[in-house]
Amino acid sequence: MFKFKLTESKEDVQKFIDKFGQDTYDEFKKSSQRLKNNNMSTDIYAYINDDSMDKKKLDTILFNLKQKVSAKDNDITKIQGRYEYIGQGNGYKVYKPLDAVASMNLGVGTGWCTTGRYGHYGEDNFKPSLSDAEKHFNDYTKNGFEFYYFLDSKTMKGLYAAAYNPVTGDLQIFDAGDYEVGKIPNIPKLKKLPSVLLSGLVIDSGIIIKCVSYDKHIEIPDSVTRIGKNAFYGCESLKSVTIPDSVTSIAWSAFGECTNLTSITIPNSVTYIGDYALIDCTSLTSITIPDSVTHIGEGVFRNCTSLTSITIPDSVTDISGDAFGYCTSLTSITIPDSVTSIGGSAFRYCTSLTSITIPDSVTSMGGGAFFNCTNLKNITIPNGVTSIGRYAFYGCESLKNITIPNGVTSICNDAFSNCDKLTSVTIPDSVTRIGDRVFYNCYSLTSVTIGNGVTSIGEYAFSGCENLTLQVYAGSYAEEYAKEKEIPYKIIDGIKENCTF
Repeated sequence: MFKFKLTESKEDVQKFIDKFGQDTYDEFKKSSQRLKNNNMSTDIYAYINDDSMDKKKLDTILFNLKQKVSAKDNDITKIQGRYEYIGQGNGYKVYKPLDAVASMNLGVGTGWCTTGRYGHYGEDNFKPSLSDAEKHFNDYTKNGFEFYYFLDSKTMKGLYAAAYNPVTGDLQIFDAGDYEVGKIPNIPKLKKLPSVLLSGLVIDSGIIIKCVSYDKHIEIPDSVTRIGKNAFYGCESLKSVTIPDSVTSIAWSAFGECTNLTSITIPNSVTYIGDYALIDCTSLTSITIPDSVTHIGEGVFRNCTSLTSITIPDSVTDISGDAFGYCTSLTSITIPDSVTSIGGSAFRYCTSLTSITIPDSVTSMGGGAFFNCTNLKNITIPNGVTSIGRYAFYGCESLKNITIPNGVTSICNDAFSNCDKLTSVTIPDSVTRIGDRVFYNCYSLTSVTIGNGVTSIGEYAFSGCENLTLQVYAGSYAEEYAKEKEIPYKIIDGIKENCTF
């Protein structure tokens, strides 16, 4: 283990020069960072006593240290290299590097520093030299490209990197995730790129990618075929969107947290709406899903708290989990016969929903499908359903009665827990298992008829049901259960009258 030393003897300096060269020493003398910078020391003594240190590794460390500068304000003396401050938008500032050093410095965190490198400085996989960076930068600029970096106004960390060719109109966009996220081909030739980006829309050969500024209305051009992941995520001022017929899919969280979005028209060309596409659009009051859509992804309308009604077209075959979760103002929804499955938590916390008709085509309902739908009074479970999932109707405190079809084989844990107003239930012979706490705290429950097929009843299945009398068959598992748990019961085949304890 070697130690750091603040002073340098003539002998140490000579050893350093002999090992790493005069040019490297001259560069170290210029450095103003004399001890440590993120565990990289500029001390001479440390390096001559580090057997693992060679010239290549040291040159990389030196180059890294030279670039360890942050853009703190608009004063160009604060950033190494030559650059131009262009202006600012909503939460960011725009800079134009004029050489490779400034490009690397300004490009911190944007994912692309026009250096031809495979990683940023300070990273283990950092590869190019300064000469490599200059060559790569010059290869672009000699072909007319200009570079722009968008830095967060507060942290001055990179948000986007852009390469713009004012001659051809080509614009390439990269984000802090270190990958290319978009391109605008053949846009009108402009004197300065930011006038394009500050107006708001960035597209990638038909793919919407990022909303850099927050316009109130966006009309997507006909060239767009797909609205990409997070395209308009967090555009809080966006109020309306017009989507052209050219668009076929809307990707993951494309309009997530557009909290002021009140109007969006989805054309018949769209076949796929991805997961969380409209999550947290709290001002959206209604939406029409076109007949072309076959899939409604997970959490698509989650927390759309102002959404009051929605019609699902006949083309949809499945409603994914949490699709309408926390849509607290939703009062009306029509599910067509084409739907075969309703995912877990699909309608959880839809507290304004009073009734819903589930078609016979549905054969699967996930856990928590109607969790805490506190105003749901009426619902019919279709004949094709074979299992009532965990927490399916948990907390449906306005539900007065429920019909379980002959075909259901299991009622999972907590399926009807805390259904305060539920008064009676008939469990058909097809059911073999009643899970834990299925009717827990159903205070108004007075009668449950248990079919002959039941062979298992879980813990606390009827706990808190103080006024309950079970209706059971003589000699059945349910009769033995009632005796064991000391629950009042009545034999329903006429052999016995009423058994209470």
